[in-house]
Amino acid sequence: MEPGQAAPAAPAPIAADKRGTPDAVERIQAIINSEPGNSPAKRIPQGQPAQEQVVERPAQPAEQQEEAAAPNKQIEGEDLAADAPPGREIPLDELEAIELELVVKGEDGADVTEKVTVKDLKNDRMRQKDYSRKTAELARQREQLHTETRKAVEAERAKYLSELQTMHDLVSQTAASELGNVDWNDLAQNNAFEYVRLDNRKKQITQTLDSIRSKQKEVLAKHDADRQAAKQEAAAKARTQLESDIPGWNDTLYQSLMKAGIENYGYKQEEVVNWTDPRAFKLLHKATLFDHMQAEKKAPPSDKKVVIPPKVVRPGAVQDVNQARQREANAMKQLRTSGKIEDAAAVIRSRLG
Repeated sequence: MEPGQAAPAAPAPIAADKRGTPDAVERIQAIINSEPGNSPAKRIPQGQPAQEQVVERPAQPAEQQEEAAAPNKQIEGEDLAADAPPGREIPLDELEAIELELVVKGEDGADVTEKVTVKDLKNDRMRQKDYSRKTAELARQREQLHTETRKAVEAERAKYLSELQTMHDLVSQTAASELGNVDWNDLAQNNAFEYVRLDNRKKQITQTLDSIRSKQKEVLAKHDADRQAAKQEAAAKARTQLESDIPGWNDTLYQSLMKAGIENYGYKQEEVVNWTDPRAFKLLHKATLFDHMQAEKKAPPSDKKVVIPPKVVRPGAVQDVNQARQREANAMKQLRTSGKIEDAAAVIRSRLG
């Protein structure tokens, strides 16, 4: 403080009401004076310590205090993950070197426990996948080769049949031109040499035609046998596929589907019996299931109670029953007394009415 300068007066104490609590105006003024623009550093000269100004504020409820402290509140377990040290990343070679115990079948069929590393398991899995892929590829190639071979054989067979038919037609035309107008009776009487020559020619042509027909029958028989074998093979594959795709597939279901295809969907019998494509049966099966569901929806409920009409009793029926019982009782009494066959017959007649 400079010489000759009077010290500023200290701030007047905050007036309190009779209860010792500052009134609203004084509290507001105290808050304004405590703002940065009115800080004590500007009002107190240098070299003189500043007096702390205590402003008494009204107490806040506990809930408001908790809400005010909420931004600084630490949630349980929030910083545990951040404070925890990061886990060590396991190198690939160490991971693959981990040994696992597996129970496998030994040569004698007994269970054997073996230790296998993760790397060996991974390699075995890769080999299994590679083996499955190669096996599937080999099966596909084999099937493709079989199909191409069958098509090539069928093409050659068709070509051979066409050539046989051409030879048959040529021989038939030759026979017609050479032997069509021959008078065999005249030759037999007048020119025996020509008769023998033409007769030999006729036998030669007949033998040639028979040979051609035999070859044709043989080729057609092989063709039919191959077609039947291919059909049976396709049917076996279709059955295996259908047994896998349709639960409960059997011959009974097969027959019912064929019957439904003919009766309900307009297929001809010769069309249905030649089906070997499993997709056709799967579509037909779905169609029949849908029809059954629709029929069940349209069917009336079966839980209705059946009302049985009361039995109609004719007037005088009760009297007739009583009379019949009385006759039977009298006949039985007579039978017990006499024991005769005639009385036993009377009992039977009374029961028969």
